[in-house]
Amino acid sequence: MNQANGPLVVIPEPIRSMGWTYDIERSILEPLGIRLLVPDTAAEAAAALPKADVVFTSSALRADAIARLGDGCVGILCYSVGMDYVDAVAARARDIPIWNCPTSNNEEVSDLAMPLIPPAQRRLLPRPLAPRARRARSPQSPRHAQLSRRP
Repeated sequence: MNQANGPLVVIPEPIRSMGWTYDIERSILEPLGIRLLVPDTAAEAAAALPKADVVFTSSALRADAIARLGDGCVGILCYSVGMDYVDAVAARARDIPIWNCPTSNNEEVSDLAMPLIPPAQRRLLPRPLAPRARRARSPQSPRHAQLSRRP
């Protein structure tokens, strides 16, 4: 199979921040004869969706976009945490499965979540945020409130 007639993977809303490129994905797919289309505009993306064999997304894919997918589309692949931003009802109606990349962002999510667990356990975050919320007093445990009452 050559690249000209190989399967087409479309990224309808590519990540453009932080100097992100799809060179790694392209280096994996192209030797297999798989074409990767990273459109420059929303119009290019809309024009490519009916030809897509696979849609590779990390952003919303609504029912109208899924309705424009061609009969040859065999799947929607999500490469971010979760899949709830893809209209599953519309995809199911077209018999197009939705997949995600297991473990694609586990490390990043845990890197952010783990440092938040101890402050949440100790209720450290509500205390400094209380003045911002214009509360007169920060939240206290019932035991602390009991000890701080004056007779």
